[in-house]
Amino acid sequence: MNSTDTIDSAGEHALSLADLPYLLDSNTALPSIDIPVSQKALDEMRARLAEAGPAPYIAITYRAGGAGKDTLVKNAPLKEISEALKDNKATLINVQRLPTQEEKALLTTSFGTSIADFSDVNDNLEEALALMSLLDDYIGVSNTNMHLRAAAGKSARVLVTYPGEYRWLVDGDRSPWFPNFDLYRQDSGGSWERAFRKLSADIKTSHE
Repeated sequence: MNSTDTIDSAGEHALSLADLPYLLDSNTALPSIDIPVSQKALDEMRARLAEAGPAPYIAITYRAGGAGKDTLVKNAPLKEISEALKDNKATLINVQRLPTQEEKALLTTSFGTSIADFSDVNDNLEEALALMSLLDDYIGVSNTNMHLRAAAGKSARVLVTYPGEYRWLVDGDRSPWFPNFDLYRQDSGGSWERAFRKLSADIKTSHE
């Protein structure tokens, strides 16, 4: 029997991994695993951040996922993210995978200066983990780096698109799997207004 036979034999009994807690009658939200960061990666990332500018460091991402069957595309409005951060004195870091030239231009226009491009760390999990462990704040849609941020024991601000993935639940400001993460939700009508109003206020409070 090969792998294809195994998949085909599952047939109607195939299920989503996300359904296992329900099927096992489990109500316990397990915390994120802790992943140690290599000292070499930390030292190299500290040096790279220092070249980008002075602390504090705030990173952003604004889209994730891929179009296709059984996939979820997550897009948060870049203009609104820029508005929420434009008066902040932090060094801003773009961790978006494969940012377009149009996106880069919009960020530069919004902030009046170039935002540091760290998009390449998405190709190296060790570097991405080191960066996530050193950032003072991270704002973005649900993606791999959110999990790395949690694994580094850090907090984050998640822009939850509607409808949200199971890990972010259907409402509320926190997820039991990510208790240190603040959630900012797009509403059912597609508006981000309330989410970004709260995000802007929270950032000003945290980084004044």
